[in-house]
Amino acid sequence: MALVSAQISDQEVLELELGHCLRLPVEGPCECDLYLTCAKFVTTPAYGRRLRARRKVEHALATDAANHGWAREVERYRCTVGRIEKLLTDLGQPLEEPTDTLEENRLDLST
Repeated sequence: MALVSAQISDQEVLELELGHCLRLPVEGPCECDLYLTCAKFVTTPAYGRRLRARRKVEHALATDAANHGWAREVERYRCTVGRIEKLLTDLGQPLEEPTDTLEENRLDLST
């Protein structure tokens, strides 16, 4: 697949929770944020933290649905987790929130 560079004005880009929708207003309402699979949905590494947070929420929802015996909901949430994981991987982002282990392991020598 070839990458194409295009100039797009800010008025034509709809910012979403996890990225942007490149759908033109004349194309109708955006559904990118609902499905994360729309061809007009794009995201960047700047959304990494939001994607990781959403992944945690979807995991929690899948667990809750499993506890209620809602198999179809479990499948839906797990598919969303899989899509978010693919986006993070494609962006070269970690799946878990990076932690600063040096700060966590620093000894308090002030006493």
